[in-house]
Amino acid sequence: MKKSLLLFFSIISAVLCHGQISTKDSTVNVVAYFNKGDTVIYDYTHKNPKYIGKDTLYDAYLTARFQLSVLSASDKGYRIEYTPVKYVYAPDSVLTETGKRWIKMAKAGERIANKMKPVFVLDEYGTLKEIENSKEIISKWGKLVDIGIKTIYKEDGETCVKKEAMKKYMLSAVKTENDLWKLYEEMILLFGYHGRAFDMKKTTIESETGVTEVFCGKDRPDKYGTDNDYMVYAKQTTNIPSETVQTLVGEQMEQLVGKEMVDSLQNIVKGATGWPDIEVTNTHIVRYWSNGWPKETSTFKKVQPKSVVKEELAKPNEIRTIEWVSYRVK
Repeated sequence: MKKSLLLFFSIISAVLCHGQISTKDSTVNVVAYFNKGDTVIYDYTHKNPKYIGKDTLYDAYLTARFQLSVLSASDKGYRIEYTPVKYVYAPDSVLTETGKRWIKMAKAGERIANKMKPVFVLDEYGTLKEIENSKEIISKWGKLVDIGIKTIYKEDGETCVKKEAMKKYMLSAVKTENDLWKLYEEMILLFGYHGRAFDMKKTTIESETGVTEVFCGKDRPDKYGTDNDYMVYAKQTTNIPSETVQTLVGEQMEQLVGKEMVDSLQNIVKGATGWPDIEVTNTHIVRYWSNGWPKETSTFKKVQPKSVVKEELAKPNEIRTIEWVSYRVK
């Protein structure tokens, strides 16, 4: 399943306001104006590229089509149902062994996954608040894990991780409603800025660990657009000092930056005097219609040693894109 990407929404302070683009105040207000019956279908593509010489393979490459439908709308907020529509899997020719293994699990569990229809509760601004039927979805996750484990261990036999240990680990990943957000990170990518207001200029926020840059304004013109469509661009750069890198090397570091990056760091250290500083960059762009429905998002994550310049380490480690397929609003 997809990893959680909370990004950096909590870093950016904002004032809740009605409306969208306010030229008088030079602000962009991300606010939902949805109606009961509104339906938008999206394609969500998640890639984890692995660069091998001049070739690119993928540890993950999957496109999931899903539908969002507004079940109810009032002055207190909205209830939106998430319905899986279909999955498009990358061919084995572009996948690593890890990628092939996860595709097998996804295909095996597709029937159960299609029955997982969470209902998200949003406030009047469109801010995500809770998952209404979380217990039901968590129960289905357990069935999904069972199918996935049986598929992998039936075809590949016992791996370096024992079957029961793997099952326990996967079940422990989703035990509470808060855990469920890890499975539906696309909702955070689409609605994570709702209920916030941004200045229509480049804003830079500095902290001890890095810098966040935000820019908001009118969306680029297209044949579907209106004069009041808008966009939000944000880029966060976080620095991890060498002392922290050295302390975290191992399982914790792999969870933070990925096994490939840890392997690269260990190779670098063999010919250097110490561990390098690490720079993590998250870039997130969201385009909206004037009523607050997201059109599309693009998210790129890049992790690289600051003191070492290698072409393959300067490329994105994780790419997420969401694009609308059909749009029907009342």
